[in-house]
Amino acid sequence: MAPSIRQRVTNGALGTLSKTTRAIATRMPPASEVQPDVWIAPGVDRAHAATFEGGNVISRGVSFQGHNIEIGRGTTIGIGCILSGPVSIGRFTQFGSYVGVYSADHPIDVAVPNVNSRFIGGLVGDLGEIAPVRIGHGCWLGHGAVILRGVTIGNGAVVGAGSVVRGDVPPYMVTTGVPAGEPRPRFDRKLADALESATWWDWPDDVLETRKALFLTSFRDDPDEATRLLGEL
Repeated sequence: MAPSIRQRVTNGALGTLSKTTRAIATRMPPASEVQPDVWIAPGVDRAHAATFEGGNVISRGVSFQGHNIEIGRGTTIGIGCILSGPVSIGRFTQFGSYVGVYSADHPIDVAVPNVNSRFIGGLVGDLGEIAPVRIGHGCWLGHGAVILRGVTIGNGAVVGAGSVVRGDVPPYMVTTGVPAGEPRPRFDRKLADALESATWWDWPDDVLETRKALFLTSFRDDPDEATRLLGEL
């Protein structure tokens, strides 16, 4: 019997996520491997301000600002993103291009909200509020999304392109709009809870490979198959 479309897709999937990041990096020459399995493209600003767990691809034009920027295993950052720390990003999260994450605000209750050092020595900047941004594992942030100070984005959450997020996004929810509206579930809550309990982001590459069918199944259109696969964990 010929293999099904699902089987062909599954059997043809890339071997491991670390191999995937290397393949992506080699298609974006001349990216440099600055540490094992961490690829940084030309034009990235202040990469030294971030720490990388591995399996990361940082695209051209990304700017790291501030301090305490942590990027988890397998997370990739798209072209032209700005990350202003303190920011922590979990594992296997993906940023589209031109995403902005800002942990600090300009003070707007003063005469001139200019924090640049060329205006009275940058002293206005000391009046701004800072609150860390936390982004979980397995998230997707679409093109041009903006995440503001103090926001927590839960595991598996999705932020639509162009959205401005001012409040927390619970795990496995989707939020869109300016400002971002009420989050809605990506799929059934029981499936989300089971996926969360699996802590799949801690699995080594060989286990991810073994369980790849779980990541190729639509939890919305084929919940029975998703339930079966989660039940095997």
